[in-house]
Amino acid sequence: MKKLKLIVLLLPIFFMASCTSETDIEALQKKLPFISLPNSTDFTDLSSIEINIINSVENRIQIVENGEGLYEIVAKSGEEINISENIYDYFNRLVHNTNQIALKYRNTKRNRLISRSETDGIALYDCVAYAVYGAGKVDSVETAKKRIGYAIANKGIPPGDMLKTLGLFGRVEQLNPRAFNQAETFDKPIIAVFRPDAGSNIGHAVNATRMQQNGHLKCTDYQNGRTEITIPLGEIYYIYRYLD
Repeated sequence: MKKLKLIVLLLPIFFMASCTSETDIEALQKKLPFISLPNSTDFTDLSSIEINIINSVENRIQIVENGEGLYEIVAKSGEEINISENIYDYFNRLVHNTNQIALKYRNTKRNRLISRSETDGIALYDCVAYAVYGAGKVDSVETAKKRIGYAIANKGIPPGDMLKTLGLFGRVEQLNPRAFNQAETFDKPIIAVFRPDAGSNIGHAVNATRMQQNGHLKCTDYQNGRTEITIPLGEIYYIYRYLD
């Protein structure tokens, strides 16, 4: 794992006046005003104002890959980066959710890039069907499964057929993940494909919701209970956007 230099914030802003000399930590703290949300905040039902507050601290959340191939936040508490603990916990949950999906895939070895098969017999195209449903292109996951199943004869979706498969549900275009940036709009449904476990060749389709300031793509995984996750843009293999 690459070592990142992080200056830890230990002192609250209101203690600065009592110090006899200004340290580098205090100087940095002036540039990072304390940002918080009330303890009563419902992070599952955020208002537009609350979302803007959370977005404003994204560039403080440095996420790295550890020696086990999982993600972790460099800062170990909100105090270190001058944000409230409930905001820190929100980002920590996103990272935890992402790691949980990776662990589910870790022991699954198949040759398909786009989806997976569970030991209980779930078809290889399930995550794509859930992503299509999440994009609002069908009224149920079962409808998407049937249409995809008929089209690919239940053999899974190779990378070269993903665009054609998504095209069963509307006009769609393939985007370049490396060209994504903060200015990217999400006014149309976007489906991203990433590899949850670096040691596996299995891909997973999710619904992208916004580009974060820390270089991660925030997504919703409909197949895993509409879980919110955060994925480094460099780990995204394919991105598709519906045009209607």
